[in-house]
Amino acid sequence: MAHAAAATPHENTYRIDGGLVYSVGQSDLVTRSMPALNGMPTNRELLVDSTFYGKVEGSATGTLKTGYLVACVMDADPKAKADAEGKVEGSGNGSVSVEPDKVTPKLDVKVGPSVSGGVGVEVSLTPGKIADVQSGSKDLHDGAKGSLVNRDFYIQVSGCAGPLLLRPYAKIEVHSSDVDATGSVFGDPITL
Repeated sequence: MAHAAAATPHENTYRIDGGLVYSVGQSDLVTRSMPALNGMPTNRELLVDSTFYGKVEGSATGTLKTGYLVACVMDADPKAKADAEGKVEGSGNGSVSVEPDKVTPKLDVKVGPSVSGGVGVEVSLTPGKIADVQSGSKDLHDGAKGSLVNRDFYIQVSGCAGPLLLRPYAKIEVHSSDVDATGSVFGDPITL
């Protein structure tokens, strides 16, 4: 395993007119990079630990949804290419010499094959994309705090030629008899 990176916790609490109070948070984020199984430097593998939580007070209900935004700064698309060329060339000439006491044929033939080739890799680079890697959801009710805990959550990214960034998030959707509401918290991005 390569280095481990930890981040600070984040929490948001919302108070809506009419007495609705709810909160969402994330803590204990730790990432550990692993060498790619296939040895390619453009592939990344990591394990993530994190705790997400949400709470809806009173008679409201809610849903906690969690995950990680994963972004590669530069995507790489390597393509192998090979070319080969072969040819056979020949030339020849013949002659006959006649002398009073003998006839001598002469034949001069030259044949030469040639083979050439090359192997290379073409890499096209494009701006990276952001992927939403969802890690779970949990129903919230009865004013109790609900949690989703990830330990050794596996994330694999292919074709990344630049830095890889990871940002945890937690979203909460709340429903009461009078109000539907949402909220979210986003952790600090970690560069891997």
